[in-house]
Amino acid sequence: MPIFRNYKQIATTELRKQALQIIESGIKAVDPFQAVLKKTSLVGDSLSIDDTVVNLRKFKRVFFVGIGKASNSAAAAIEHLLGSKLTRGISLDVEKRRLRKIVSLRGDHPFPTERNVEATNRIKELLSNLRANDLVITAISGGGSALLCSLPKATCAEEKLITQIFFERGANIEEINTVRKHLSDLKGGGLAKLAYPATVVSLIFSDTPGCALDTVASGPTLLDSTSIKDARALIKEYRLPEMEFMETLKDKKYFRRVKNILMVCNMDALSAMYACALNFGFKAVMCGNCLAGEAAELGKWLAQKVRPGQALIGGGETVVTIKGKGRGGRNQELVLGALPYLGKESVLVSLDSDGIDNTDAAGAIADNESLKKAKRFGLDYKHYLRYNDSYSFFKKMDDLVFTGPTGTNIADLMVILSA
Repeated sequence: MPIFRNYKQIATTELRKQALQIIESGIKAVDPFQAVLKKTSLVGDSLSIDDTVVNLRKFKRVFFVGIGKASNSAAAAIEHLLGSKLTRGISLDVEKRRLRKIVSLRGDHPFPTERNVEATNRIKELLSNLRANDLVITAISGGGSALLCSLPKATCAEEKLITQIFFERGANIEEINTVRKHLSDLKGGGLAKLAYPATVVSLIFSDTPGCALDTVASGPTLLDSTSIKDARALIKEYRLPEMEFMETLKDKKYFRRVKNILMVCNMDALSAMYACALNFGFKAVMCGNCLAGEAAELGKWLAQKVRPGQALIGGGETVVTIKGKGRGGRNQELVLGALPYLGKESVLVSLDSDGIDNTDAAGAIADNESLKKAKRFGLDYKHYLRYNDSYSFFKKMDDLVFTGPTGTNIADLMVILSA
């Protein structure tokens, strides 16, 4: 059963079906529940996670804390593995899920709210007064920066305003999270300090370029390399309101009992997509997992680069510099930017792996016939691009891609095929 809710509507040609199946293979390859089961095993009291082995006999209590869009799925896997050995836990995600021992809390995204603050306070309460014979397993994933909200010197409204302006002015995720780290007492390693002196094993589901760990959810369990000076420089560069920052944790003692483990990242999805494209008989070409820049320009580049018989596979996270008051997301804008450059017998799909491309759509799909269809409908793609209104354009074209929340988040996935 395809993950696309409107599959019949958008899978109108064989080439479109193949492109959608390639994208779907990438999403399924980074399912958090399966990723945890694949990399984790429990034999007696020996918990193996990737190449890390934890002797559970050394610990009196075992806690779980999940933060981000993959946390519920990871929580379910940890419950399945540990059973009665798990003391209790909290999962903070964008949706609630019925779990056995772990409490699932729903937060808001992409901007922080008081509900996020309340959920974060419950996590702080859970991790307060831990001892050296306690173990904390965390699952850290994309979306966690907005969900994990503890701001000693700012308000939710202030962080929302800063984040919103960053998005509108085309800042990348590293820049945004550098500022977020210096507004919070839990990001930039703060969660590790909160759990100290307990042992922390952090399972990280990376949604950042290059499978980086310290940017995921603003690095709550990692030693931060940025400083207040960096945050202030970004505020000045993007002409943002002055904020009262705090320095992130620099004392290495809080990280000596912390093990950060990469569970999945964008490259895992791209590898599955590459293999799927080969199976269809395409000459698969990996364009990289760090694709960035203006979304519309990247769409144009992909459309012009592909050659007959090829499947270009890519991932990353683009930006959209907001100039109009339309509705859309970076993936939808990427496809719209590619529209006039799509060659004969070619199709492009781009979507956000979490299923939420700043709207209820995950992304969009278009082929060579789309431009002709738009002309028949009297739709000027240039107008929609100018006003950043890609959602309205593709909604009228019936070319939005809907998946609903996928339960994972490893940045954006793109594939362009040329027959």
